[in-house]
Amino acid sequence: MSNYRYEPVLVHHGIKGQKWGVRRFQKDDGSLTPAGVKRYNDMESNVSSLKAKYKAAKKSFNRDFNEAYRNTGAHISKKGRDANTEQWNKTYDSSNAMDKAKKEYKDAKRELKLAKKERLKGAKEAVRQNTSAAEKLIYGQGTMRKAAKLVAKNNMTVKEAMSSAKKQAWRNTALFVLASGVGSIAMSKLASRSGNGVRDPLNDTLAIIKKPTAEALKSLSFLK
Repeated sequence: MSNYRYEPVLVHHGIKGQKWGVRRFQKDDGSLTPAGVKRYNDMESNVSSLKAKYKAAKKSFNRDFNEAYRNTGAHISKKGRDANTEQWNKTYDSSNAMDKAKKEYKDAKRELKLAKKERLKGAKEAVRQNTSAAEKLIYGQGTMRKAAKLVAKNNMTVKEAMSSAKKQAWRNTALFVLASGVGSIAMSKLASRSGNGVRDPLNDTLAIIKKPTAEALKSLSFLK
């Protein structure tokens, strides 16, 4: 009789219907496929449904507990005591139902959180692959991260997200330069008035800053 030695082997067969190099839930441009949209919508709907179920179970438990507690010791007859025992048994069942609903809700919520984390990871990879070296150099990692968040949250393509993130980057830069320039002007004017008996430097500074800022902001309309 021959002796055979079997070694444990871990085998991964993948997902049914999945093809090598083809994403199931995300397109190359970063947006979700129809299957991806359905998946996230179903997960969010499931979380909302389980949350409502948990709230209802918790409300039912509180009602049963208060009723059982209120009637404890209030009955002298055996029939009354037996009825109160039944109320406590009902409360025990309500407690188990509440714990089960809470666990299901937390598990679904955790699963959705992990899915969103994976979605953001995929969005970052899509942004990295679909942006040029020049864009990465000019706009930096902050703009790339903002674009990835827009892709993940709003189901944008990388092109749409990068366009929005670039506009915001230019807007922030313009406001920073504007604030720096206005601040320098305000401080220089304030310094020139320091010997003329100015009673409230703070109000004087605000008066100097207010008008130039309002006028300059109108010129930023092209960034909207």
